[in-house]
Amino acid sequence: MTTNNPCLNAALEYLDQGLSVIPVGTDKRPLIAWKQFQKRQASEDEVYQWFERWPDANIAIVTGSISGIIVVDGDGEIGARWICDNLPRTSLYVATGRENGCHCYYRLPQGLIIQSANGFRPKVDVKAEGGYVVAPPSLHQTGRRYTWVYRDGLNGWDDLSELNPNEIRDAVAMTRPGNLNLDLSRVAAARMSDRLPAEEGGRNQTLTSMVGKLVGRVSLEEALVLARGWGAQCRPPMGDREIRTTVESVFKTHIRNHPLDDPNSVISGGPVDDLFEPFIGSGKTATVPVEILQPGGLMQSIMDYIEISSAASIPLFNVGAAAALVGALVGQRVMTESGLRTNLYVIALGYSGSGKNAPISGLPQIIRNSNAAILESVTELSSAAAVLKALASKGHHRMLISLDEIGMLLRGLKNPMDPRAEIPRILTKLFSGTDRSERKVYADEKLNFTVPWHHLSIYGASTPEEFWGSLSESDGTNGFLARLLILENKDPAPMPKSDNNPDVPADLTDAINALWAIDPGKDPNAGDLEVADDIRPVPIRVRFSQEAAGILDPIRLKYHTLKNDARGSGCHASIYARVHEHALKLALIHHMSEHGAAGTSKQIGATSAAWAIAFAEFACQKTLDGIRDNIAGSEWHANEQRVVRAIKARATEDRPGLSVRELARAVCLPEYKFNELIKGLISKGMVFTRTFKPKRGFETTLYCVPADGQEESHETH
Repeated sequence: MTTNNPCLNAALEYLDQGLSVIPVGTDKRPLIAWKQFQKRQASEDEVYQWFERWPDANIAIVTGSISGIIVVDGDGEIGARWICDNLPRTSLYVATGRENGCHCYYRLPQGLIIQSANGFRPKVDVKAEGGYVVAPPSLHQTGRRYTWVYRDGLNGWDDLSELNPNEIRDAVAMTRPGNLNLDLSRVAAARMSDRLPAEEGGRNQTLTSMVGKLVGRVSLEEALVLARGWGAQCRPPMGDREIRTTVESVFKTHIRNHPLDDPNSVISGGPVDDLFEPFIGSGKTATVPVEILQPGGLMQSIMDYIEISSAASIPLFNVGAAAALVGALVGQRVMTESGLRTNLYVIALGYSGSGKNAPISGLPQIIRNSNAAILESVTELSSAAAVLKALASKGHHRMLISLDEIGMLLRGLKNPMDPRAEIPRILTKLFSGTDRSERKVYADEKLNFTVPWHHLSIYGASTPEEFWGSLSESDGTNGFLARLLILENKDPAPMPKSDNNPDVPADLTDAINALWAIDPGKDPNAGDLEVADDIRPVPIRVRFSQEAAGILDPIRLKYHTLKNDARGSGCHASIYARVHEHALKLALIHHMSEHGAAGTSKQIGATSAAWAIAFAEFACQKTLDGIRDNIAGSEWHANEQRVVRAIKARATEDRPGLSVRELARAVCLPEYKFNELIKGLISKGMVFTRTFKPKRGFETTLYCVPADGQEESHETH
């Protein structure tokens, strides 16, 4: 018997599969005394009674021996990546309501009892005996529905892979490489449930919109599978002929507009059967991961003060400034096992009023109120010699430099005769030379000076145009750009608050002082490191825990491979080469922020490693995005960027692109060159066409660009 309650229908189907089910609320808590259903299945009558009493209830499947299944729960990208690297493929996955969350279903070996284990690995839980998982089509608090993701060629429940204790033990010990090897890039492919099933009358339009986002990323057959899963949740369900007609129509439109594309290939998402990518992201989107903005510890306190003390600020820039400050406080006091220090060059790019300058005002207030006031010194750099001379001053070997309009400072790169032209070179050298002294030699020996030891951290702010306009492709290949952590925000400026200048909280000052007072190793007869000129500190080595190393090692391999693959293709190789290094530094900074001075005697944990990876990968993608959009290696590339920028600047939500006449007028190029550029941009996927029907007037073709980090959409309006 079929009802109009999708969760009740699902519960009855799960019973037919031999699974034990229970009703749960949107908070995932059971609505009944559920432990009895670890030993027996509910009857159909009981299930009907539950949904008569709680018609909006969600449904959960009891795991373990009663259902014969074990489910591995990956929370977000970190959890999904670990599962992908360490556990075998299986036939059934669930896209949960949480962003990038996944449940992976396995068959429990007959006769075995495996206990549930929450916190089995960072962001990974095992649901077995004594556990349960919320199941499709339950509604999450986010408004998303839990949705099944099936593997091509496999028959759901019948083809579940077996997960035995030996494989679990192997995964814990990290003694073997993972064999899942799935491409997890197509978020949209498993996220058709982000839009709840439509009512009759609006279903075709909704389905057309969703399938349009899959074209070029999945095959026609895979899109049909996903569309059928969504259509089954509509009320009444969509018929198969209606679904196939809609999906095929969208794909035919794509073929007509993009005749060079093969609709049955996955242009950018990897192999068609690799459906696990939705859960860990593609690395192509630079959306700010939420966990970056919630570091906790001292960094969170610094961010909070910047927020309350500024007229306008955003967390992304505040967290970059907080990391730079903590890195400066523990500079040359701690280092990683491999000898990396905590120096960072953080660059905040945003428009006027976007909050990029809030840390430049907030950081000095925090520092001046503490014992670390000596950190604040230089506020403007005029030449490479000025940088070295500042670091050579007694008491200023550790510095945090806050630079407003750093893009203007870098203008000297365009003129070799400008004294500022050498600043990036010396900053690059200082970044990697924290374990050795620097000496500046002049023709007049009386002017020579030496920097015996140094630690330089930077927080710089600029508009995107000013910053990127100061750089060329060579600044990427020579390693300068690779050493920067670029945080760019193009969102509208936040509403300014009324003027506020609160006192720095006493507990924040105490935490700053505690880090500043960490005493590194040194010559016992050397005296005070801050004023001595002839000695260098010996930082304390802080080690990574086994769990943290297990998270960081795949990142090292990933970006080593990307670096090798990108060799000879501009500056990408140098950018990739620094991601793992940045992650190690950031993990140490997060660790010291969390534990204070006591962090010198503790191991860096998985939480710090996961936060650092998210930060480093986000900054890497922002850098690559900026290079792609702004730095031209040739006149042709520069013209391509002109076209893309012209479309982005004039496109609106209501009219998402330009007509050919408007675009030609905006870029002012000869017709033959313009036509070749457009053809090339379309073939690269940087520009696509869209049929547009305004409320008034005739239908026209618009030239559009994909939203940042998204593939093109081919909806017809």
